[in-house]
Amino acid sequence: MARVQGSRIQRVVDRIRPERAALAPAVAAHGVVYLPVPNDVWNGDPALLAPAPGIIVEIRDSKNKTQLVLTDAQGSYRFAGLPTGGYSITARNNNGDQLASVAGTLVGPDGNDNAIPSMILDAGPPRLLSIAPPPGFEGVSRTAAVELVFSEPLLAGVLPNNAGTLAGWIASSQHLKPGNLMPSFQQFKGEELRALAQYLESLK
Repeated sequence: MARVQGSRIQRVVDRIRPERAALAPAVAAHGVVYLPVPNDVWNGDPALLAPAPGIIVEIRDSKNKTQLVLTDAQGSYRFAGLPTGGYSITARNNNGDQLASVAGTLVGPDGNDNAIPSMILDAGPPRLLSIAPPPGFEGVSRTAAVELVFSEPLLAGVLPNNAGTLAGWIASSQHLKPGNLMPSFQQFKGEELRALAQYLESLK
């Protein structure tokens, strides 16, 4: 009788015993943030780089979850318990006027510590270096192409990419997105703005 009861108990235990599941690998990521360089242009010389302590670094992982850390005295940061897959990292100072970002893919195996490319903070907005034809140049057709050269690439936005939006962005970017680093060029009016917008649209 005791053996029968014991057999029944064992069958119940077998049924409720949890299944063993393979866990997804958890990895780490580490990197360094550096202070801005003169004119936001780095020539590749490591001697010009100085670590940026106390910088807010945020990672968004492949599961769309975020973590925040601060850089240490050497400008270093580290995240742990991350899933493998795509990531994006942003770095900023307390005022939000020095920014940097990087993106890539975290790889395993479990416990792997991924080295993230170094980030150099950008301290200034894009600067308009030249415009051709230059302002005041006579005899230029209203439909002539206009070439703008900026100090750094301009990031794409989420606004509709049409002539009206482009003209509004050039004239008053802060009205469209307050706090962005794009300067406003309110000196351009009417035909000049339309010409600039037409040129930028031609770059698609």
